[in-house]
Amino acid sequence: MRTRTSTSVLSVAVVLASWTAIWAVTSGLPPRVEPRIHDEIGLALAREAVRLLGPGGSVTVLARDTSTFKQPAIDIALGSFTRELKKNGGKDPVVQALQVDPLRPLQVPAGDLHELLRHGAVGDVVVSFMGAPLLSDEQRASLGAVKPKVVAFCPGGIFGTQELKALGGQGLLHAAVVSRPAKAGTTLVPDAGREPFDALYERLDLAALAGPAIPGTAR
Repeated sequence: MRTRTSTSVLSVAVVLASWTAIWAVTSGLPPRVEPRIHDEIGLALAREAVRLLGPGGSVTVLARDTSTFKQPAIDIALGSFTRELKKNGGKDPVVQALQVDPLRPLQVPAGDLHELLRHGAVGDVVVSFMGAPLLSDEQRASLGAVKPKVVAFCPGGIFGTQELKALGGQGLLHAAVVSRPAKAGTTLVPDAGREPFDALYERLDLAALAGPAIPGTAR
């Protein structure tokens, strides 16, 4: 009887292990997060926000909501952003956690952004962790002069320098953290001689780069 019981337990364990292996192959395990890089992304965005923050101004952050779909990278970046902001005398940022499909491309909802810019004041800073601030022509026209400064995290090389310059010319973007361009046919990865963040990303001051708006860049 004892031998039969042991055999049954072993069989159940084998079945459970098999199910676990099948789940891992078909569903995939959560990707490994490199905390150092995401920590530096938050620091870089915070330093730009501090640079642009005016006397008495507030900082509002637009980021994906992570309460339903866990995204450790966003939580790490937001944590380091808040710490750096407070370290430099700023207050806790107002975080607007937006529920969007995590599988969709990174893009800040235009309606939420438009309302935030419309009610913002001189000295305020809006920080988008969800890409460049894209508005329709009608939304942009209804804003008039944009009062808050805008900082955005624009990874992936989706927007080129000329497009970002156009947004700067429209008063919709003042600073950004963007992916460094990779050479044709290569993949950009950190090397032993450079810090991981510096190898993958760079900070842009759009006030220095801003040029005439390019038709068709506002969406």
